[in-house]
Amino acid sequence: MSSCLRFLACFGDEEPIETATAESANASDGDAAGIAAPTDSGTPKIHESVAESDNTNREPVGAAATTNADTGDTVGIAASRTSDTISPEGIQIREGAVQTAYAKAANGAGALITVISIVPDPFGINSTIKSILKLIQKRADGAVTNTANCKRLLDTVLWTHNVLKDAGWEKDAGAKVVNEWQELRTALNNAAAFLDEFGKNSFLTRLVHAGRDKDDFVSHNYEVTQRTQRLLMALAIKRNLPPPPAVTYDDGGSPALRAELCRLGGSEDVQEAIEVVAADPSLLRQLKPHMGLEAQILESALAALAKEARHVKLPDNLPSELQRFWHQHFNAESVSFDTFSDVVLTTMNDEVPDLASAVKERATKLLHLGASEVLGGPGCWEQPKVLLRQLLQGHIDLDGNGLAQTEEYYRFYLRCCDWAASTGVSKPASLLSCIKLLCAHFDPKLLSAVEQEELRKLAAVLKPFRFSSDVANHLTRFLPGSRSWLFQIYEEWLAKDPNDPNYRALVLYGGPGLGKSTVAAALVSKQVFTKDAATGVELVGSAVAGHYFCRHNDNNRKDPVLLMRTLAYQLASALPALRPHLMELSDKEVDGLRDVETAYQTLLAGPLESVKDELAALHRPLVVVIDALDEMELAGSGGGGGAQNSLLRLIREHFVNLPPAVRFVLTTRPEPHITRVLGKAFSPFIIKADDPRHLRDLRQLIAHELGSRLVVQGVEAGIDGGIGKDAWREPTQKELGEAVDLLLGKSQGSFVYVARLLDGLKAKDRWSRADLTALPQGLYATYTDFLQKHIGAPKSPTFLAVKRLLQLLLAAQDPLCVEMLAAAWNSSGLMAGAAGQQLRPSEAQQEVEQLLSKLGSLYMLRDNHVLVFHKSFHDFLSARKLEDDALNDYWVDPLPGHALLGPVGVQLVSQQAAKAVGLSHSPSVSALMPPAGSTSANKTGTSSGKTAAKQWSASYSCQYTVRHLVQVLNQEEEDREGADLACRLLEGLLGNFEYVYAVFSSGAGHSVIRDLGALKQTSRTSQLYDTIRWLFGQQHELTKAANVTNVIATGLRCPVGTTVFRQAQAQHQVTSATQGLQSQWRLQYKLGAPKTWTAQLLKFTGHGDGITSVAWSPDGRSLASGSYDRTIRLWDVASGECTATLQGHDHRTTSVAWSPDGRSLASGSGDKSIRLWDAASGECTATLQGHDPSSILSVAWSPDGRSLASGSGDCTIRLWDAASGECTATMKGHADDVNSVAWSPDGRSLASGSSDKTIRLWDAASGECTATLQGHDDTISSVTWSPDSRSLASGSRDNNIRLWDAASGECTATLQGHDDTIRSVAWSPDGRSLASGSNDKTYRLWDAASGECTATLQGHGDSITSVAWSPDGRSLASGSWDSTIRLWDAASGGDDTAPLQGHNGYITSVAWSPDGRSLASGSWDKTIRLWDAASGECTATLQGHGHRTTSVAWSPDGRSLASGSWDETIRLWDAASGECTATLQGHDDTISSVAWSPDGRSLASGSSDRTIRLWDAASGECTATMEGHDDYITSVAWSPDGRSLASGSDDKTIRLWDAASGECTATLQGHHFGINSVAWSPNGRSLASGSRDNIIRLWDAASGECTATLQGHHFGINSVAWSPDSRSLASGSDDNTIRLWDAASGECTATLKGHDGNINSVAWSPDGRSLANGGDDKTICIYSTSS
Repeated sequence: MSSCLRFLACFGDEEPIETATAESANASDGDAAGIAAPTDSGTPKIHESVAESDNTNREPVGAAATTNADTGDTVGIAASRTSDTISPEGIQIREGAVQTAYAKAANGAGALITVISIVPDPFGINSTIKSILKLIQKRADGAVTNTANCKRLLDTVLWTHNVLKDAGWEKDAGAKVVNEWQELRTALNNAAAFLDEFGKNSFLTRLVHAGRDKDDFVSHNYEVTQRTQRLLMALAIKRNLPPPPAVTYDDGGSPALRAELCRLGGSEDVQEAIEVVAADPSLLRQLKPHMGLEAQILESALAALAKEARHVKLPDNLPSELQRFWHQHFNAESVSFDTFSDVVLTTMNDEVPDLASAVKERATKLLHLGASEVLGGPGCWEQPKVLLRQLLQGHIDLDGNGLAQTEEYYRFYLRCCDWAASTGVSKPASLLSCIKLLCAHFDPKLLSAVEQEELRKLAAVLKPFRFSSDVANHLTRFLPGSRSWLFQIYEEWLAKDPNDPNYRALVLYGGPGLGKSTVAAALVSKQVFTKDAATGVELVGSAVAGHYFCRHNDNNRKDPVLLMRTLAYQLASALPALRPHLMELSDKEVDGLRDVETAYQTLLAGPLESVKDELAALHRPLVVVIDALDEMELAGSGGGGGAQNSLLRLIREHFVNLPPAVRFVLTTRPEPHITRVLGKAFSPFIIKADDPRHLRDLRQLIAHELGSRLVVQGVEAGIDGGIGKDAWREPTQKELGEAVDLLLGKSQGSFVYVARLLDGLKAKDRWSRADLTALPQGLYATYTDFLQKHIGAPKSPTFLAVKRLLQLLLAAQDPLCVEMLAAAWNSSGLMAGAAGQQLRPSEAQQEVEQLLSKLGSLYMLRDNHVLVFHKSFHDFLSARKLEDDALNDYWVDPLPGHALLGPVGVQLVSQQAAKAVGLSHSPSVSALMPPAGSTSANKTGTSSGKTAAKQWSASYSCQYTVRHLVQVLNQEEEDREGADLACRLLEGLLGNFEYVYAVFSSGAGHSVIRDLGALKQTSRTSQLYDTIRWLFGQQHELTKAANVTNVIATGLRCPVGTTVFRQAQAQHQVTSATQGLQSQWRLQYKLGAPKTWTAQLLKFTGHGDGITSVAWSPDGRSLASGSYDRTIRLWDVASGECTATLQGHDHRTTSVAWSPDGRSLASGSGDKSIRLWDAASGECTATLQGHDPSSILSVAWSPDGRSLASGSGDCTIRLWDAASGECTATMKGHADDVNSVAWSPDGRSLASGSSDKTIRLWDAASGECTATLQGHDDTISSVTWSPDSRSLASGSRDNNIRLWDAASGECTATLQGHDDTIRSVAWSPDGRSLASGSNDKTYRLWDAASGECTATLQGHGDSITSVAWSPDGRSLASGSWDSTIRLWDAASGGDDTAPLQGHNGYITSVAWSPDGRSLASGSWDKTIRLWDAASGECTATLQGHGHRTTSVAWSPDGRSLASGSWDETIRLWDAASGECTATLQGHDDTISSVAWSPDGRSLASGSSDRTIRLWDAASGECTATMEGHDDYITSVAWSPDGRSLASGSDDKTIRLWDAASGECTATLQGHHFGINSVAWSPNGRSLASGSRDNIIRLWDAASGECTATLQGHHFGINSVAWSPDSRSLASGSDDNTIRLWDAASGECTATLKGHDGNINSVAWSPDGRSLANGGDDKTICIYSTSS
């Protein structure tokens, strides 16, 4: 113990005083001598005195050890032998007491007490340096100080001893108590070892290392005392005992010490100043004489201040007692709610019964709750602590995550302040006063078992977002009582008529930093008080029923479906009647909601409509607060699709239609597009920085913090401003007001500035006017000032280290979790010079946390994620220039951050892609990866926190890795090598089908497509080009993909020459197990498929009826479409996503047109009206009426956007003033419908096309007809001007396009080629090309100069009604009666006219040659093609049929081929030469099926004329006609022995025929719809039939009985075929799949995908190893197996 005594000696000038434990009066019961009876508080007093020390009799100190009898652990104990008497006042402390203590080591409790009593604690239990300083200052005598410290320790030790003895905990300790005991014993072991070592070093050595070692002594001391406290608290909780005593110390000289530390350390940050001073002996020497303290005390003071600086940050407005409680017991961002409630209820043990009684009384009065109805049941009702715990949980654990968080703790305090204000009592200053208010004012529903169970189930279904952290964080600087003027505005708005659309929402506009979010949070937490009419008891409710806090760097919150899930849950919480309607939804149904409109109807509109009566009866509306609407902007990765605000559209399109009882408060920056949309419809209020009421609140906030810190220099002579006694005085009210005004002026009205200021004020306890004057002016200046003072100059090593972290934080798309931030910081990245240090994960995380600590309060940690203090700080870092146009020295480029996050993301979501480019894992990245083969259900042994970090990091990487890599690629000039690596990573990542599936299944598909669309053309390799085309074109199918196999199937639909197809082909493998045999099926060939991409880029689907009109926005980012379904849809061209559906017309929408500035959209309709729409919000801004009684057929804007022209079925054209909506002119002259109107680009003329076969030109100013152009032979459907206004094009029902000279009116060219009506014509922006759409389902491109057709593009399934060029001329959009819009690459349009490898029509039939070397196919293109099965090459094209070919069949010897056609003939072909050898005629309708007899002598054919005919193959004569079916014959098949024939028909039956006699031998019935295909098994025992009823049936050929029903296809079966061994069956269906079936069991063994359309025919190769199938996509897929 000598080292301990030497250390104690350092506290005073005298020699150290030795102490020993008091002698036990009775060794058997453990009572100690010298212990008086406990005081009222339960704490025993120890008789004390101060003795003169005997320095001559001191003996050396030896070390002793005691062994715990229970565990065998050896505990090092420092022992002391002293003289019997060291107290002059008569306390007898005998040496034998130590021996008695050792004797108790056999007992666990006794050993523990012995250890605690012997290991000294120089600082004392619960002591801080402030108490030490006070003691030192009051007692200069070191001996007295030592005695006081020892007394404090002995007080607690002896109290502990008595408590442990009385409780008998060693007999029934409980796991928690035992665990705490074990932890304490470990801490004591460590402390004893340290004390021994400590004595070997000089104190000065310790002092020098104080800063770096973080004061090991204080650390050990703190650990021992804290473990003791935890043990005592655990024991108190276990035994329902009063809590251990807490000692309260006052601040003493702490402010003076802190101020001097900041001065010497050169920093306003106390923690930083401590590190500087403690590490610099010269600074310590300066501090020592100035403070008049011994160096040893200074070291302790430094350590204690460092400890204080490590306290978790709590809001300044939280009372000191509440702060002290949290720091003393938890000192963490969050603790388990169980721990929180145990500590709280234990500390107020004596109050619990009365509090529980108050709760029961309130619950009984208001809801008549009893023991059975309360949450937790009778057990809860009868146990006061359990009852109070339930009540606390409802107000503390707001997120329901089992935690008590600092934010929730603060929010609870604010709620208590509201309760206090409602009853006119003082604000609560302690936790007990808060809980008393809670018990008097709580909502009884929180204790209702039924209520809480309903909400729990509802939360499980809806999965709402929780915002308690956001609310509490925004309220950190909120002073209760402030912002009252805004609350008054809110109340006045609330009193307005909710049925008035202008008062549906209150919009609070304000610039950055004006406190909008604080107001929103205050509204959410503010309470509304009413009196219960029956009982007179005060009730409390929330001012709002729902809330949503947007955040610019949290893209997950920008999901409108998540917002609606959250609001639905919140509204149901406030309105119980709403819950049953939402509980009808299943988890799967809610999780599957993707479409905004569907989600709106499902979650909000429908349920709220169901409770409209309950809503109408409400006394107060259900108010929803949505904060930071401007931060909902969805931006691509560099301008691909532009910013979109999904929530803005949701509010204007849908929320305004909710019942009037649901109202909204919105906060937002006054962005032009937002004010334009919301300002017209809602109640706006602008918070201005210079508003006196706003400034008053700011002044109040500043004064609140500054009042206790401002000092004024005194008048005493000789004072130099140091820390002398009379150097400073308190300011007068005038001086305080002047100081507040000074800071208010510097803030420029910004709450954010004030928040930064208040953080700065905490750095020092005393501030002078000069200090305040030196503070920076304006918000950005505070950031510059902070970085300069706390980080360093822009090129300093410290800032460069921090800068790398800032690059990551700026590049992050969502707030990063600490683990991923550390992983990226520790990785090698992509850019030169970004090599990480490759530290261990814990080291990297520690480094990151240290760098974050240097940034102080600019960033905060919430739920383990790093959040920026305010968006304005990132704005500052991103600004190259500041407000004064000066360069920003602290500008941070996020590109290196993207270069670090990109590779980390690839490694987390696709290790295969990372390995392919040789990217090695850093230790930190490896730590974030799940164990190989593990799933979310696996027990990995990882803690929940680490598991959450892994899951979050994987989700983040899935969504944003592509964006990070694209950013690097788009700035390849910055680092070519890094861009090359990024390119290879992106190729590998997008080539991973598992990753693509993860992206689309998570709902991030459109976002990733938008990111890829932003990739510069020069950065797109051929592989990336293929991938982008694939994702863009197949996005609808990818969104619906149920698994990775479905994703691969979409890759198989790509051109066969593309990288995507080859990758899909390599990975497409389907296992089929039939009768114990397994086969691996792969797609070997895709015959007839294009090798390169066609012109079609994308197919937009969503309209419920035919498309009538398409139009591009002027910026080319959006597309508008009108439809017969009465709606207009807006589409994001970059992603293919439908961004809005505009509803309002009562009839079909016939025409849509964008205004030249892109802000408005005009639509014409069959309801005789024209509507104008705000493009940003989707709001209908005007309805123009005047045409009567006919439909509007065409609308067009004038080039200057001031006028609108419309053509109608009333034979007139009208001009409208776009601003006023008034009709300014009516032009008459046409004799029939005006189908099309178009303005000349110079705005001087208007052209109109009519059903009267003429085009008229009109003077736009006078309205006079200046020319009538004639030449067409039928209705004019479309007219368009060339960009130079010199020419005009027209399309007509006469199938022609005509070009006209606008000046002379002469027809200069007639373009012919379409086979049907021309519905639409459009000039390219450069005037060189013309596009046309026709009823022949094609659109054509024409050279405007020569009139030649340069491309014919096919793809639509019905008439093309509208074509439109993109503003840049690179793309074309077309709309069709098939209800789709298609996007085409105009530059590559000619590719579609290139000769195809295969058929250019649907493939109806495929058949293998008997030797398996060749394949034959028939098609709607009237041809039969022969293919080489080994190479996949087309070897011959057989032509001759006059209509569609429906069926092909090889003769058994392989020399001949038979084909049937819609031309009612069968043709026989020589397989070698391809010549037609015979044409068999006799059927009166379409031939649907042909089949050779097994001997090759006969041919059977089935026809729509309901007959089957047999033909002699040699002569071509019809030998028999079989009749009996009542509808079309669809299929015929010979039995293997040739004796029987089977036929299937649309009459739902299969008939068996005797081939020799032609008689029907059996009729098989069972299908519910027509039969499409029949096939005999090779062994002749069974027959298979496929039907439009989606079912395959197997029949016993002998008995005619149905032996099996095979189900699995989702649409009709078109073809069935047996494998050569009769064990398997293949089927092709309209669901685009081929299924393989086990014939014996009837089970589906495999599903093969690859076609992009109906499967019409399937056929097995003779060896059974290949399967061929043809479909509507004009291709033949050949699947092969090696087994």
